[in-house]
Amino acid sequence: MSSSAPSAPRVVIAEDEALIRLDLAEMLGEEGYDVVGQAGDGEAAIALVMEHRPDLVVMDVKMPKMDGIAAAEIIAAERDTLAVPVTAIGSTPAGSMVMRVKDGVVERVSVRTGIRDGGLVEITQDLAPGDRVVTKAGGFVRDGDRINPIPAATN
Repeated sequence: MSSSAPSAPRVVIAEDEALIRLDLAEMLGEEGYDVVGQAGDGEAAIALVMEHRPDLVVMDVKMPKMDGIAAAEIIAAERDTLAVPVTAIGSTPAGSMVMRVKDGVVERVSVRTGIRDGGLVEITQDLAPGDRVVTKAGGFVRDGDRINPIPAATN
């Protein structure tokens, strides 16, 4: 398991009313969030999200140039992330984890998750493209077990 302390969740705020935007930034900062960007319209929000890749976006619905719903749909469609089956995610008191297989050995890895869509969960940190994870049998293997992984069947 990773020994590093978790970093503060990174947030982009999109709100056209400047006073409300500043209040939100202050409140989120007091609660331990790292506000990495603030936008006054939907188009600027999309640009900030693509630049900073935050863990969370707080977005108003009615904004100039592009409303929050349209901006959110574009952000979700444009995300370039890893996803694993929901059955691969386990929970511990410290947060979410997966069982990664490296050189035939299972290792427990803490991960940061993002959007859940259907049967998939976005992994925003701690896995790399090409990593193999145990998808359904996570309860039957332990950290350090040796296994012989096989590729998943595709339709």
